[in-house]
Amino acid sequence: MTKTPQQVRLHLKEFTQLLFSSETSYIELKDALDTFKNLLIEVSELNLESEDSSENVLLKKGKAIGTKWAAMCIEDLIRTKKFISAVKKAIDRKLDKDTSKPVTLLYAGTGPFATLVLPLTSLYSPQQLQLVLLEVNEFSFTNLCSLLNKLELNDYIQTIEKVDATEYVVENPNIDILLIECLQHALLREPQVAITLNLVPQLQPGVILIPEKISLHLCLVNSRLQYESLTNLDAEGESFYESIFEVFTLNKESCSNPESLLSEKMFTIDSEINKEYNQIAVFTEMQLFEDEILNFNESGLTLPLTIAENPGLKIGDKIVSKYLLNEDPRLDIKIKPIA
Repeated sequence: MTKTPQQVRLHLKEFTQLLFSSETSYIELKDALDTFKNLLIEVSELNLESEDSSENVLLKKGKAIGTKWAAMCIEDLIRTKKFISAVKKAIDRKLDKDTSKPVTLLYAGTGPFATLVLPLTSLYSPQQLQLVLLEVNEFSFTNLCSLLNKLELNDYIQTIEKVDATEYVVENPNIDILLIECLQHALLREPQVAITLNLVPQLQPGVILIPEKISLHLCLVNSRLQYESLTNLDAEGESFYESIFEVFTLNKESCSNPESLLSEKMFTIDSEINKEYNQIAVFTEMQLFEDEILNFNESGLTLPLTIAENPGLKIGDKIVSKYLLNEDPRLDIKIKPIA
């Protein structure tokens, strides 16, 4: 590392200030994120071209993505900004209630950089913030340990473990904030649901969960209008989709009844469908914390997932949904036409 730990931490502080400044433009923030990512790669000496960096880890309840892909998540600008903002607000909320002890944050699925909390070490002292870090990918875990050592940030670390968070037994239940970011759009493939269901019941009722709420909506889509919205950013036409059912909700409340959460749900079409809608898709919305929300189509995490073309839905048709919690987790949707 050519830069000293102090120099890198100064860059980290400058990046964090840019991130939270209301005067930072989109282009400035994008450039800052690119610089931030490249700095972390340089400091940790992460080789993104190695075979190990691209290897996913297959678990019993989902896939942990490879180090290379986890590192690239920084580039999802809106995701990164809103997640870090949500974490900061949650820390401030806890510190406002009690400054006599540090806020303890458990971060499951850190990737190689612990991207969503690392910038915040420039705002809080170890007396204010303590971290429990979990990562199952050995290549990511090794890189993160190296990065924390080189930045001399180990005073912030209460525990760091290479472990499958879907099976992790929490040693300290007095966690203040639980941060889980192991997901793709429509809660596909990765173990977000399994990790949440495992960890939330082990923690105190007052723990702040981030994301606070993940909602999956079944939507009707007009693909022509959708294309126009993508190709003409100045267009102010009608919305290209209509939400018809909220089919899955992951939050602290739903985690208290996993049988209900994972049970089959049935919905009935009770009104005429506009024939301009030629697709059915699953849309994702995430309330990260309070007013920090990732809306439909705003991030790679909330892109629509098309599940049927030209479905021809009629009044009386039924839609059956069930979240499958296995090695390939996903929301299963079936359309049952009226007899």
